[in-house]
Amino acid sequence: DLPPEAEAERAYYARFGHRSTVAIPLNVGGNAVGGVGFSTVRAQRDWSAEEVSRLEMVAEIVAGALARKQAERALRLADQLTRLSTNDMTGRLTALAIRGEALLALGRLDTADEVLVHAAEHAKSAHSIAARIALARCRLSLRRGDLTTAEAHVVAAIHAARHTAPQIEAHGWQVLGEIALKRGASASAIEGVACPPCCGPP
Repeated sequence: DLPPEAEAERAYYARFGHRSTVAIPLNVGGNAVGGVGFSTVRAQRDWSAEEVSRLEMVAEIVAGALARKQAERALRLADQLTRLSTNDMTGRLTALAIRGEALLALGRLDTADEVLVHAAEHAKSAHSIAARIALARCRLSLRRGDLTTAEAHVVAAIHAARHTAPQIEAHGWQVLGEIALKRGASASAIEGVACPPCCGPP
């Protein structure tokens, strides 16, 4: 059953004769970029937990393919940006950040680490780029299960982004809270981590 606010979806399903539908979101890089829907048109039916689980596997395969395609496109973009930014430090750092993120998405963790370390060494004066690189290094450390290093990188991202890249800063606080949850912190402890008196968000 659809909620009252889903009137447009109800009209769409009625128009094309859909009787029963299950929709699985496509998540790429932690963001929902679309969905995969499966419908019956002859009769209504209930979808079993096993069927939904198999459909989720299909959605994961599709999402993985989309993620690889995006990462490969990002690598090409990084190459183009590098060629165009011979005398532009910000452009070169942006290209390195894009390359590191793309390599991370492709699962090439060691190469991503090399690129991001190299970028971080040259990004200390470019705060927003430094924040982006630190956040990518945080995600890399999380993929490796290293919460301590991930926390250090996300704190560096928050400080680098302060007053210059509010979206990155806000995302950094969110990731810091997620790390606290992974450590098993209580809700009150997470609030203390996310908003310490000395450096909490303005």
